[in-house]
Order: sequence, then structure tokens, then C-alpha cells
Amino acid sequence: MILTILINMFPKIKKYLIFTIIIFFCSTIIGITYASTSLSEPDLIELIDDQISGFIKDQPDYILALFIFFNNASTCFLSIIFGLFFGIFPFIVLILNGFLMGYLAYFAYLERGVAYSILALFPHGVIELTAVFICCALGLRIGASFFKKITDLYTPIFPEIINALKIFIYVSIPLLLIAAFIEIYITPLLIKMFL
Repeated sequence: MILTILINMFPKIKKYLIFTIIIFFCSTIIGITYASTSLSEPDLIELIDDQISGFIKDQPDYILALFIFFNNASTCFLSIIFGLFFGIFPFIVLILNGFLMGYLAYFAYLERGVAYSILALFPHGVIELTAVFICCALGLRIGASFFKKITDLYTPIFPEIINALKIFIYVSIPLLLIAAFIEIYITPLLIKMFL
């Protein structure tokens, strides 16, 4: 069933998927550029570290993995649902996440080098970003459909939301769960093995 939905949805979201990837990587480049012009490591990194460590300090690894999973899953879910508002929310999610990734990756590169940055981001990042791109593309598609519905009341939007939520449940959630546990359990091992 889900394979049928995916096959039917892919042609509909293909251009939105391409758009999400372009927006994300453009934002990443902006983040890198902005970080490279900073005179010192910014307070933003310390603020992020303080907020995260304050919330999950001294927690077991599986709690951290679940925290990361629920954070990413809620962002993906909201990207689909709030896509109704002309796709503004998923667009903002892509810009902010792309910028932050570039921003933080630049300082990770300065501090520990290219190999560390790749090992720290790539293993879970590819899986996680796949889920995020799919959900943001679905949100943008729903936003476009909602905009179209304003001018054409017969444009069906409810079935698209249902199908998007099915893809979120059956595709994005498993991907995000795998990515979270790779980030906590596998990535540190890879870094120890190769660095």
C-alpha cells in the first residue's frame, strides 16, 4: 500500500523535492560563508550546547537518541501540517536547518578537520535529511494545493494531506529513528575507529 502511495506521490512532489534540496544547500553555503566571516567562535554554538546539555545532561544514550528522534519527527510532522499555510513553514525549516548545518560544520572543520566533519555528519545525516526533504516537499506541495484551492474550490486537498501523513508514518518515522540511533551509537564508534 505505502509503495503504491509513494509511486503515485513521487511525480507530484518531484519538483518540490528538487526545490527543497536546492534551498537547503544554498542555505548551507550561506551558513558556511557567514561562519567564515565571523571573527571568533560565536555565542550561538555555546547557546545550542547549553540548551541541549541542560536538558539531557547525564541521561543514557537511548534517551538522547529518542530526544533527537522526537525533535526531528515533530519538525517533519509540522512541515507537512503547516505546509497548508502556503508552504511557509517547511520553507523556513529548510533555510534554518541548512544555515545551522553549514554554520556548525564550518567550526567543526576548523576545530577537528574534514575527516571528523564527514564522519560526524554523513552516516546519519544522509538518512535524516532524506526524511526532512520528503516531508518539506510534501508540505510545499500541500501549500501549493491550498493556494490553488483558493481559486478553484474543486481542487482536492484532504486526500493529499492523508497520503502525506501516511508517507510520514511509514517512511519518514523509520528513517528518522534509524538516523537518531546511528548518530548516538554508530557515529562515535566510527570517529574512534578512523580518527
